[in-house]
Amino acid sequence: MRLEIHVTSDVGLVRSHNEDMALVGKRLVRDGYLNTTNDVPDAGRPYVFGVADGLGGQRAGEVASKVVLSCLREDIRSLRSNLAPAVVMRELRNISDEIQRHL
Repeated sequence: MRLEIHVTSDVGLVRSHNEDMALVGKRLVRDGYLNTTNDVPDAGRPYVFGVADGLGGQRAGEVASKVVLSCLREDIRSLRSNLAPAVVMRELRNISDEIQRHL
């Protein structure tokens, strides 16, 4: 499968730094943009997209957004191939619980 992907992450006009981050497959994007066409490398493996909002102005929002998406990326990579949708959903709930423990 071929995907056309466009991601933009910008500090905006109010804040002095960007706390938001996006995850596209294995790549984290902050303070920039990504315009690419990717072939999903293995159709049997999950290919993940994520967006973490740093909750503008909250302390260490940029750290929290990176922790969340880094955990998600690593945990998704560790999943076996060709999992049933119900198993993927269960694993995503487990990943969410793990991320909550990190924050």
